[in-house]
Amino acid sequence: MSDAGYSTAFSYFLLAATGAYCLQEYRCSICTVKLACVSFGIITANALLGAWHWVNKSEGSAIESTYKVTTFLRSILALPFVVTQIWLDYGYDQELANFHSLICLVPFHLYLANKTNNAIIDMLIAVNAASLWIVSWMTNSLHGMAAAGSYLCTHFLFRSGHMDFDQTSVTDLQNYGLICFTYYSLMCLTKNPKC
Repeated sequence: MSDAGYSTAFSYFLLAATGAYCLQEYRCSICTVKLACVSFGIITANALLGAWHWVNKSEGSAIESTYKVTTFLRSILALPFVVTQIWLDYGYDQELANFHSLICLVPFHLYLANKTNNAIIDMLIAVNAASLWIVSWMTNSLHGMAAAGSYLCTHFLFRSGHMDFDQTSVTDLQNYGLICFTYYSLMCLTKNPKC
């Protein structure tokens, strides 16, 4: 395996460890609805599959389809479920909060019909990130604003072909951005005085 392969595997291991930590910490909180656990669980599972893929290249291709499905689920569910959880935890209207997680069913339905539309996914991510940033700004939660910013950077900036990085893999940057998103989401959720 090349140095780039080790670097990418290491970033996946860090993401998996961060996801597992956040999953454990948030499961111990007193909040009743735990949609953020789904987000943290998907991020952790996807990172473990990614690490397996990069560490074990010879057998890693056997899990390629599962890895691609979890990557897609991570991209459409991680942010909306965290945003829904934050809206619920901060006492906003339940119907409006649930809208964030229900709207992600549109790209999932298109995926099941083999008609994936990246423009719809990009729009939903932008709307959810803006919603998270606005709620965090209204409640003075710097962690929430940082989570929104790190997810936007991960999804829009650190995409293959969008920026030219000399020695750093785009996948590594995406993983480090997701580490920030996962940790800042946990901080935003656990520092909430209502939870």
